[in-house]
Amino acid sequence: MCVLAVPVVADRCSGPKCEPVTYGRSLLQADAGTFEAASLKLDRQGADGDAGVGAKVDGSEQRSLTANLNLDVKIMAQEVTDMRKKMETIENTLGGASVKASLQQTASEPGEPLKTKVNALETDVAELLSRISVVETDVGAPNVNLLDITRDPVMGMANRVIALHVKVQDLKRRITKMEHAVLVELEPDASLLTKEVEILEGRVNNLKSSVQGPSLLELSLSDGGLKSQVSDLERRVGTLLSTTAALETEMGGPAKTAALLQQEKHVGLLKRTSTLKSKVANLKSRVFTLEHRVTGL
Repeated sequence: MCVLAVPVVADRCSGPKCEPVTYGRSLLQADAGTFEAASLKLDRQGADGDAGVGAKVDGSEQRSLTANLNLDVKIMAQEVTDMRKKMETIENTLGGASVKASLQQTASEPGEPLKTKVNALETDVAELLSRISVVETDVGAPNVNLLDITRDPVMGMANRVIALHVKVQDLKRRITKMEHAVLVELEPDASLLTKEVEILEGRVNNLKSSVQGPSLLELSLSDGGLKSQVSDLERRVGTLLSTTAALETEMGGPAKTAALLQQEKHVGLLKRTSTLKSKVANLKSRVFTLEHRVTGL
């Protein structure tokens, strides 16, 4: 459940009608009214003190509120650790110039101040948000960022924790989407295209030998990540298109014109791979026709 933090007025919860706050569980698991009341108590004095607890909160309440916030931070720290592992897998698969920054360790000692834990978690979450943006740009998947980045900095420990919660949920959604795009769509497509291009290169080499005499296409395989692999495929398919057009002309038939692959600026891997699939399908049909014309079968 995603709970949105709403700014509260200092006298929002006062007088005999104010509902009591229930403690003993994560504030992020509480309903909106309970969280707002707890947030008011915690942030009465803004960001003052490690827990941001106002003077009207007694020692018992302070301990309960701080314990609840510690629980929330602990849960989110574990989620960030899991997301870090997924991001490393995605970045390693993409290869190339992806920035693999080393995040801080969000696991903290039991006695570490809440403020220190929140500071570390905020740093890690900001780092992950930056890295997922880079991946989304590389992949070319639309990024619908629902976070409001125009607001003033969140003040008070309770509001900082709820702001972190919203960012963590946004990260989980975006990382899951990139996992699917990179590992389920791009990686299998690139592997299949590589095999098909290798077969086409062999067939076109045989055609060149039959028509023009011994001559081999320059073959080179990429050993990088997906970004390097797609760039290499674009180069090789471009060469195949050019060679196939020349053979069609030499065989006395009209060459089927097809634009050579050109990498456009700011085009993501998903679109580039889709273009490659279309070009390879075109090549397979044209090479098949050429083979039948050369062999006479």
